[in-house]
Amino acid sequence: LNDLLARYESRLLVHVVKCPDCRTSDRRWCADGFAVGSAYDALLLCFDDADERHNRLIDRVMKAMNRIR
Repeated sequence: LNDLLARYESRLLVHVVKCPDCRTSDRRWCADGFAVGSAYDALLLCFDDADERHNRLIDRVMKAMNRIR
């Protein structure tokens, strides 16, 4: 499950950094990001530390967005 979650997280990260409509912190996904975002959210439910993992993704998104700007 960790490998599967990591794959979805990577795909979601690439999409969210470029998409102005997706909001990782609110778990709101645009039409294009919905499939990956929903699958990622569903996989998180399998982990006891889901909130911590989600917060790490938010941190990664913020760092990536800051590098782009």
